[in-house]
Amino acid sequence: MKKIRPVVLLVLSAAACTAGKTGTGDLPPIVIDLSARPSPTAGPLGLSAAVAPTATPAPAVPTAAMPESAEAQVVAAQIDAFNRHDLEAFLASYAADAVLYDQPDRVRQSGIAEIRQAYAAAFAANPGLHVTVSSRIVQGRLVIQQEVLTGAADGQTRTSVATYEVVGGKITRVGFTK
Repeated sequence: MKKIRPVVLLVLSAAACTAGKTGTGDLPPIVIDLSARPSPTAGPLGLSAAVAPTATPAPAVPTAAMPESAEAQVVAAQIDAFNRHDLEAFLASYAADAVLYDQPDRVRQSGIAEIRQAYAAAFAANPGLHVTVSSRIVQGRLVIQQEVLTGAADGQTRTSVATYEVVGGKITRVGFTK
């Protein structure tokens, strides 16, 4: 005879989750199956691989179709100018007093004159220099990108995280983490 196991579900509505708080209540209900019993090899939360939560599904709207923020557009234009080695268009993305630094606080260039000098030399010495953005996060005036630099004269590929701060349509700070 087949053993029947009772199913216990806990359903939380958005209204219950936002009780006493300001909210729109437009969140879908959260369903938690409490009937699943942890296996002897369950982790610290009592979840085994069979009942572990799954990854968050992809957004309904493809990322490519989502409009870019003004800040992301400024950074994208700067990357495009970099890849064309168009020094003037590249510099047009920066505020006059912009600072480029290695995280957490080692200044590379400060001010548009130092940025011009450094990138003019880099473009001249590395005609194949190219940046590919492998991921991007935008949070307010910050644009954080993982960037892969190729085409350097030494043949090395470099990957870094660049954190751009954009104010008034200009890049004011860029922090690089290697």
